[in-house]
Amino acid sequence: LAPTVYEDMRQELKILLAKARKVSVVVDDYMQNSSRLHRRISQWFMRVGLEHRSEVFVGPFMLDMLIGERVVVEVDGPSHFYRDTNTRTASSLLKNLLLRAMGFHVKHLPYQEWQQCGTAVKRTMYCSAFWKDVIAASRESKSSELHPRLPELVDILDVVSSWQVG
Repeated sequence: LAPTVYEDMRQELKILLAKARKVSVVVDDYMQNSSRLHRRISQWFMRVGLEHRSEVFVGPFMLDMLIGERVVVEVDGPSHFYRDTNTRTASSLLKNLLLRAMGFHVKHLPYQEWQQCGTAVKRTMYCSAFWKDVIAASRESKSSELHPRLPELVDILDVVSSWQVG
């Protein structure tokens, strides 16, 4: 662009450009909180048509990805497991338990499984498999609309204590 192009623009165009620059910064900052693994998986989900929202807050929890209104995908990096094991941490298990009690369909995507998907074909197949859960959740939601039932009332302390015992 010639140096005078900006100066010659109408004021409303300058305002529009200024707003567009701010939006761009916000969008860039939005995914900065996500891990590189999360961002990569999010891109693959979009490639297979699984539109989702990232970093959605529900109560005290931040959900890695939310597909529709009820399918939660948790990207489980190394911090979700005890060191040198494949055993999930207590906080990861508790979050899963509470989200399920809230009516969410929770799916986990462990980093160990993602690392085994070394090719584009394997990653596409792996991410496409999540459609099965989205469709099942959709059917279950439609079924509950036809046959509404009262939600089960649960005391959180009872849930936690029974979970620790079992």
